[in-house]
Amino acid sequence: MKPSLLLLSHLCLFSLMPPSWASDSAQGASSLTCWYDSRAALFCDWDPGRDLAEAPCQLEISSKKGFCDRCLYPSPEKRKKHCKLPKAEHMTGLRRCIKTFNQNVNNQCFTISDRLNLSVHCRTGENKTKIPEQIKNFNPFANIKLRPPGDLQLVNITENTSNLTWSLNISSHYLDGRREYQVRFRHVSQSWECYLGTFSQLPKMAQVSGGTDQ
Repeated sequence: MKPSLLLLSHLCLFSLMPPSWASDSAQGASSLTCWYDSRAALFCDWDPGRDLAEAPCQLEISSKKGFCDRCLYPSPEKRKKHCKLPKAEHMTGLRRCIKTFNQNVNNQCFTISDRLNLSVHCRTGENKTKIPEQIKNFNPFANIKLRPPGDLQLVNITENTSNLTWSLNISSHYLDGRREYQVRFRHVSQSWECYLGTFSQLPKMAQVSGGTDQ
């Protein structure tokens, strides 16, 4: 029989990007992985292994063009930014940092043509620095991970149909018309299932019906 959405107690909404815009191919098999939120922030995860799990380390981000406060010939200090890497998380073993390049998180800091060099720098002894991982020629727009939509709500619920509404979080104007959304829903007693279909170019609302026959 068809389950009613009235019985659903868990809902998730994802922002999706077409494969040509969301790719990890530029990062290869590196233990350092970074994503761009398409506006002013870079999210990076680094697997340090056991030796550097607690060493004082930071991520260095360099750009020939500078960052948000661009000028024609940026000084050397404006071509580099740093992000402290906290100690490894107990559950994942990863060291994570979020680098926001402008106080206005909705500011457009990179374009499709930008390329960055990323490197991890660790102090391993007196006046000794180790660079255990780096990514050269990193393309932010080839490695986008959007912030998830917020304020997800079910409204106007009927027997078999519900309207979903949500608010958009930060996203670049370069992506207008390219965003898609996917709804996942499940009954309490069932595993996660993806709703069949994505909602493209629907900024704030979609309609879904009850799940498939069981």
